[in-house]
Amino acid sequence: MTDITAKIKGLLLTTGNKNSCLIEPLGFKSKQSLSNKFSRGTWTAEELIKVADALGCDLAFILPNGDKITLNK
Repeated sequence: MTDITAKIKGLLLTTGNKNSCLIEPLGFKSKQSLSNKFSRGTWTAEELIKVADALGCDLAFILPNGDKITLNK
């Protein structure tokens, strides 16, 4: 499991969601496709934005001075 995949799983737990809630937002047709994605751990920026949106979160870069640049779909 990649570090990003571990963080996504932690985010799912924190938000009280299951992996399956990401099937549709990520455009997968089955649980197996999503499971394969989690196993490979190859996440694009676009997919991470979709994950954040599906979980009601923002994906952002936080600059050293505290400014945030939020990535949206």
